Amino acid sequence: MLETIGSALASLAILALIVGLINPNWVLFGNINKTRGKVIAVYGFVFIFAFVVQIIGSPNSFETGKKAFLEKNYDYAITKLENIESTDKNYTEAQALLKQARTLLWPSKFEKAKIAASNQQYSQVISLLSDYPADEKGFAEASKLLKYAEEKLEEEQHQKQVDQEAQKIESEHIEEIKSAEKERKKALVDYPECDSSEATENIISVLADSPLGRAHGYSLIKLNNVTEVSAVLTERKCEGYALLNDGNKYPISFRFYRDGDDILVQAQILGLE
Repeated sequence: MLETIGSALASLAILALIVGLINPNWVLFGNINKTRGKVIAVYGFVFIFAFVVQIIGSPNSFETGKKAFLEKNYDYAITKLENIESTDKNYTEAQALLKQARTLLWPSKFEKAKIAASNQQYSQVISLLSDYPADEKGFAEASKLLKYAEEKLEEEQHQKQVDQEAQKIESEHIEEIKSAEKERKKALVDYPECDSSEATENIISVLADSPLGRAHGYSLIKLNNVTEVSAVLTERKCEGYALLNDGNKYPISFRFYRDGDDILVQAQILGLE
C-alpha cells in the first residue's frame, strides 16, 4: 500500500516540477514568494519524501521470497531467500523455506518441462532441463525428456530449412515461368491475333492469290468461331470456319510464322475444290 502511495506521490511531484518551471503560480499557493527556485525546493522535497515512502513500503527480501515460494516460483524464491542475513529476525524461517525451495525446484522444473513438451514447446523444455543436476532425483527421466526435446527441435529446424529451400525453389521456378511467358508474349506481338481483322485481311489476300481463288473466283466473306490452337515463338496456329462467296462455310486452319524479318501466313480450307 505504502509503495503505491509513494509511487503516485513521486509522479505528482515530477509533474508539479515540470509545470512549476513553466509558471510557478500554477503549483504554489498562499502568500509565499512564487519563484522557480521555490518550486524546485518544495517539490524536490516532496519527491524525496515519496521516494522514502516507497522504500519503507517495499517488501523486503524475506516477504518477496516467501511470496515467490507460495507461487511456486522456486528460482526467484531461492534468489531472494539466500540474501537473508543471519541477524535477520526471519532468518530461521527463511532457511526452512530455502531448503524446501531447493528440494522442490527441479521436480517443479521437470513438471513444467513435461507440460511444455506436450505443447511442442521444445525450446522451453531445453531451457528448463539443460542444467538439471546429475545427483538430483529424477535426473534419468529429465535427461530422456531433454534428449527427446533436442531431437524434436532439430527435426523442426531441419524441416523449416527444407520448407524454406522448397519455397525458394518454387519462387525461382515461378519467376522463370513469368519471365518465359513475358518473352513469349513479346515474341508473339508480331503475329496477328487469330480472330483479329488483320488475320481476316491476310486470309482474304492468301485465298485471292491461291490457284483456287484465281481459277474459281473464291473469296472470303468472313471468319467464324476462330480459336487459337497454339502459340509459340516460331508460329501462331489458328482454326475456325470460313464463309466464302459461294455461300458455304468451310473448316479452315491457318498459321502465322516468321521467315527472317517477315511474318508470313499459310492457310488450308478443307472441302474446297
